[in-house]
Amino acid sequence: MLHQTLLPFPTPPLSLVWEGDTLVDWVSGGNRYAPDSTFESANRAFSDRFNGVAALPDGRCAALFERRWTKGLILINELENPEYTRIRAGERIFSFREIKTREINRSCYEADAYEYPITLFNLSDGRPAILHCPDEYNRLEIDLLETGKRLTASDSRKPEDCFHSRLEVSPSGRYALSAGWVWHPVDALWVFDLHKALEDPRHLDGNNAVENDVSSAVFLNDDLIAFSVVEGTCHAPSDLLGKSQINLYSPEKEEVVHRTGLDLEYLSLLPGPYKRYVWDIFRYPKIIDLHSGAVVAECPELITNGPASSIDLNFDPAEHPPYALHPDRRRLAVGTKEGIVIVTFAD
Repeated sequence: MLHQTLLPFPTPPLSLVWEGDTLVDWVSGGNRYAPDSTFESANRAFSDRFNGVAALPDGRCAALFERRWTKGLILINELENPEYTRIRAGERIFSFREIKTREINRSCYEADAYEYPITLFNLSDGRPAILHCPDEYNRLEIDLLETGKRLTASDSRKPEDCFHSRLEVSPSGRYALSAGWVWHPVDALWVFDLHKALEDPRHLDGNNAVENDVSSAVFLNDDLIAFSVVEGTCHAPSDLLGKSQINLYSPEKEEVVHRTGLDLEYLSLLPGPYKRYVWDIFRYPKIIDLHSGAVVAECPELITNGPASSIDLNFDPAEHPPYALHPDRRRLAVGTKEGIVIVTFAD
């Protein structure tokens, strides 16, 4: 069952990430939305061209970016400045925090057609890092987040001709996935071992996609990826177990370990609670049982419009409200004109 709770706020969010049980809108400068409906203004603003965000769960670092163009901005959140105190003005609390910034870019080639390739993660030694494509559309790089030092520099790189997008790193930082595309055009999935890539950057160049016609992909744990396969260039309806299919893939074994057919044509997956469920946010939130493929709960009145492809030639930010999944995977926050709706899964 899915329960909805509306948290009314005077300023609707433009982006959402969880920091503990607080929601942060970095696109609006770092405004904070508490579960008791307290609103805390960041008292700052960044460029209004940014409409996407990636962040570390602890709030140390974030990255703003143009979802369908080339510019990005790294934010390093310093400790709260002890020289300032928070000021309460009516129902708003103003917090003064020091933010260091650094600009990043990606190739302009077809940049208006697909999501900016970027994700943040922690290295095994705890240092924050960024996986992105700062120079070429098909060349993944790992940089230290705070300094920009490149950890995968190499003159012997020969990356595959593909467009990386919708990047994600496993919880431990061991593996990464790219749910991008190849011409002409076909959505595809690549998986990389980041430990190997840091030893030999050519591992990020990739030779073969794990699968084609992949509408979305997410890590369920360190060694399990759920990805949705739909009818397309490489898959006829007879190739699938239903209108679409969810495959569970093990990066360690490099093979699909389970398949489930669904009566849904398109999917936009997020990891769900326990090992049995995943969220689907294509058009609106749903909970899918991985054992049966059944939709066990849904909220058709709440618009999310999660992407069911890495390509969207008619992308309109106004039609894609901000959303964020809590680390407990039971709570999904969705921005609306009235405030923030928290959708909670209770089995």
